[in-house]
Amino acid sequence: MTTKRILIVSGINHERLGTWNQLKNTETKIVHTDENAIEMAQRQGFDVVVIDYNDININHKKLSAVLPILLPEVQLFSYKGETPDDLEARVNAYFIQKRNERIKRWLVLNDSTPRSGQLPAFSAN
Repeated sequence: MTTKRILIVSGINHERLGTWNQLKNTETKIVHTDENAIEMAQRQGFDVVVIDYNDININHKKLSAVLPILLPEVQLFSYKGETPDDLEARVNAYFIQKRNERIKRWLVLNDSTPRSGQLPAFSAN
C-alpha cells in the first residue's frame, strides 16, 4: 500500500483540525500560510489538501486557483468549522472512492473472463 499525503493549510489554531490518527497509511504536513502551501506543493506531491476557511490570514481563492495547476490530481477539501471527525470521514471516503475507481479500471483492463467458450471472430483487416 502506498502512503497518502495530506497537506493541511491552517493558521496557528491548527489543533482544532484534529490529529488525523484515524486514517491509515497517511502522512500529514501542516503549513500556516498560503505561500508556504504553494512552496510545499512545488516541492512535494500531495493527494489531498485541506484548507482552513476559518483562518482569515489564508488566501483561499489563491490556493483554489494555484494548487490544481501545480498538482493536477489533488483534491481540495475545505474546513469550515465542522468536527474533525466529519472532515476525516470525508477524506477517508474520497480515498475509498479513488481506490474503487482504480479497481474498476483494473477489472475492465484485465478482462480475462472466458466468453462462454467461443473464440473471437477472425478479421482479415
